[in-house]
Amino acid sequence: MKKQMDEANQLEKRIEEDEKLRAKEEMIRAGKDAHSSIIMPKYKLDERLKVHKEVDAPPSNLYIPLGWDETHDQGRKHYRQFYNDELENNTAIFATKSPFNTYNLMKGQSRGTSGGMFTSGKTDDTGNASTE
Repeated sequence: MKKQMDEANQLEKRIEEDEKLRAKEEMIRAGKDAHSSIIMPKYKLDERLKVHKEVDAPPSNLYIPLGWDETHDQGRKHYRQFYNDELENNTAIFATKSPFNTYNLMKGQSRGTSGGMFTSGKTDDTGNASTE
């Protein structure tokens, strides 16, 4: 059952990555800057309503809108690229698994414990004295 759940999660991730890739390719075909982290909105005057409306918004599966503009020239609203997973898991950003120093942490002391007067006499899997 767990294996099926893992396969389903991997399939969902692959589908999502494919959708993002297609959206990015569509932006490139349209002549937009698909590699930018931040995109500013573009406004066009609607002749019928006499107001500026936003046009050519980036795909919502690649960019998230932040802020708002009360007028078309205010410049507060922008779109920022986002990632659903941790950045160190994203191979488009980092080529290696993790660029950070990683260490395996162990709970408690697994070696060097003396068999003193106040020890409980417990041993770990290797037969050494344990503090657990």
